[in-house]
Amino acid sequence: MTTRTLRASTPGPVVLDLYGYGSNITVTTDPNLTHAEVDLVTEATSGSTITAIESLRLDESGNRVTLRLPDDVAGGGTTIVSGGSVVIGNGGSVFGGDVVIGRGVSMVNQFGRGGQSIISTGGGDADINVGGQRIQVRGGRTYINGKLADGQGGSDAPAPTDPPMPVHIVARLPRGSALVAETYNGHVQSSDVTQVRIKTYNGRVTATGLERDSSVKTYNGSVRVAAARAEGVRPIVKVKTYNGGITAVGDVRLQPSTYNGHVSYED
Repeated sequence: MTTRTLRASTPGPVVLDLYGYGSNITVTTDPNLTHAEVDLVTEATSGSTITAIESLRLDESGNRVTLRLPDDVAGGGTTIVSGGSVVIGNGGSVFGGDVVIGRGVSMVNQFGRGGQSIISTGGGDADINVGGQRIQVRGGRTYINGKLADGQGGSDAPAPTDPPMPVHIVARLPRGSALVAETYNGHVQSSDVTQVRIKTYNGRVTATGLERDSSVKTYNGSVRVAAARAEGVRPIVKVKTYNGGITAVGDVRLQPSTYNGHVSYED
């Protein structure tokens, strides 16, 4: 495991603005901390993921501290499973079987002859298993079972053997800080952060110790929000989820919206 720590130069409470496509995000506050610290944590010990996180820097403007993880190092990704034959890359190869598709890959079923499925990587990388065959898309080139086979010419070169590994974010902030966070396939957890604005597509969200009005949005995941235990603290928290329950704890003035989930309150 590798951890790289970034430290803000701005002292005192900050607004931490984070983005990581497949990253789990965990944020806490410390009353004794004077500068925000952000750890980038990955299981990788060498290779492209380490090179990528070594190049990352915090962007600071006033009291706002921003960190954006490139999608190709953030990891994660929703998978789609389907049957049928598949056209890969420029259409040079067709296989039958199940398809497992990562981020940046779109699929159209019942297209063309025989009800085949056509898969497009949309310019992104992908790792696809079809009928026992491994198809990798790296930098716009298609490799089948580790060999170049995309109809674009060139040598029979091997596929890159260093796929990106997930990178997760663990941040520690001075007390009084706020959080803006977005992830597509990751969980977000904040503790004693005064105010949050969180968005995730596939992941649960827990935000406790809220003191100011906040908002949370997730498509597939549960949400739990709690107000700070202090007299007169009653933050308005807007929560929207499509598939997932919502739980409010303490003096939260909850404004919930859910399509497939229940809403509950705890003291």
